[in-house]
Amino acid sequence: MHVVVVPASPKTGQATVRALLADSSNPSVKAYYRDLAKVPAEFTSNPRFEAVKGDVEEVSTLDFAGSDTVINITPPIFDEQDIVAHAKLVSENVKAAVQKAGVKKVVYLSSVGAQYDHGTGEILTNHTAEVVLADAAPEVIFVRCAYFMENWAMCIETIQQASFMYTTLTPLDLPCRWEWKENLGRTHIEEFV
Repeated sequence: MHVVVVPASPKTGQATVRALLADSSNPSVKAYYRDLAKVPAEFTSNPRFEAVKGDVEEVSTLDFAGSDTVINITPPIFDEQDIVAHAKLVSENVKAAVQKAGVKKVVYLSSVGAQYDHGTGEILTNHTAEVVLADAAPEVIFVRCAYFMENWAMCIETIQQASFMYTTLTPLDLPCRWEWKENLGRTHIEEFV
């Protein structure tokens, strides 16, 4: 089996690559990076791993030929771009590359709430990507995660200095399913690839 992870540099992409390389079915992994200097050294020594320079913003850099499955993540952006327009662009590029290569399965890392077309803030990027990718391949799977435990790491300094933290979760006692990026990587393998 040949699996593409695009992009592979986000934490969830790295966890997915790590899980693929540890899997006993021994899939080959093609991972896309805008900057090959960001490829973790732990991956490069594995003969089943191939790092490829490519960017989901540039469809001409994406070649999924020979792949069975594409695992896709909408990359975060940290500038003043319209995040929904960006999600649409990168999803259209991935879809075009999937269809050109005849890939049979797409697994998209999404979010709880992505089923709604308004009122979800930045989760609207996941909704937009799901709409674009829905017919990208014969089999399309949306993995709708809740909240990553690792996100709380950003709060540590505030808690230490001010004894409180900011949160986007309301109400504060809202039951919420927690995700761990390493478990997500394994879930991609066990359930979807």
